[in-house]
Amino acid sequence: MASVDLARLSSIAADQYGIVSLSQLQRLGLSRDRVARLVQTGLLTRMIDGAYLHSAHHDTVLGRCLAISLVRPGLLVAGPTAAKLWDFRRVPGDEQIHAIVKPHGQPGRIEWLTPYRTALIRPDDVVTRIDGIRLTTPARTAVDMMRHATPPAVVSMIEQGLDRGWFSESQVREAAEHTATPG
Repeated sequence: MASVDLARLSSIAADQYGIVSLSQLQRLGLSRDRVARLVQTGLLTRMIDGAYLHSAHHDTVLGRCLAISLVRPGLLVAGPTAAKLWDFRRVPGDEQIHAIVKPHGQPGRIEWLTPYRTALIRPDDVVTRIDGIRLTTPARTAVDMMRHATPPAVVSMIEQGLDRGWFSESQVREAAEHTATPG
């Protein structure tokens, strides 16, 4: 591979938590076979189908979130992972990337990915950060935390969001009403 390709590849990875997508690699002129060779040589590590980690970078939560955002448009970072990215307090910890996907979406089987299915995703529930990570809005995140945290912890998160101006009471109420299901 030409050194120009390696320099451009390294530059893209450096701007994206070490993550590069297959489509980005192909835009650099790399075929699937060349990408497979880069995986074999250890320069790239497959994170999820269509997304790779450059060997000069460490595997991080942000990198994993970007990987799914780049190659799984049906997945949306949510739950505890989104709460951590929004810097909510009292978020229960684990190393999983929590995501929501529509009922017939294909999240893929990755050991670090915990998807849950719901048809209750509105365009208003989605925020794309400047780094490209797609996640639930603060209001939707706080409501979704009902399945992951204790009620006092969720109340604390809602109070924090209100205090910091991340959302209004009506936005939280609307998110809760939209996601409420029988039972």
